[in-house]
Amino acid sequence: MTDRWQDATILFVSDAGATAAFYADKLGFTVNWRHDEDGRTLAAGISRDDCSLLLNTQRPDRVGKGAIYFGFGEATYDAIRADFLAKGVGLKDGWWGKRLMIVEDPDGNQLWFADPRDHG
Repeated sequence: MTDRWQDATILFVSDAGATAAFYADKLGFTVNWRHDEDGRTLAAGISRDDCSLLLNTQRPDRVGKGAIYFGFGEATYDAIRADFLAKGVGLKDGWWGKRLMIVEDPDGNQLWFADPRDHG
């Protein structure tokens, strides 16, 4: 364990195993660890670059209510968008001070990707 602060966003999900697979297969995340009990994944830690997420099933009242905002330069944004389209990820348009590309996970948690060309 390190003395440095570590952070991760918690997303509450109904099935951490299935959701971890979605993030890995469709969005390019790595599954770093899983906690299974009785054949069911209750929690999983996933990451991509400097983004760490914890998927947790232990708060069913909060499932699908998360949103995460991401900002990138144009080249990274374009590469991510092309990768998502190639993998058949459903993309929605949105707005939050600037244009957004929105991805929903299987439970409805949203990932908001800001379009770097839109300056609000």
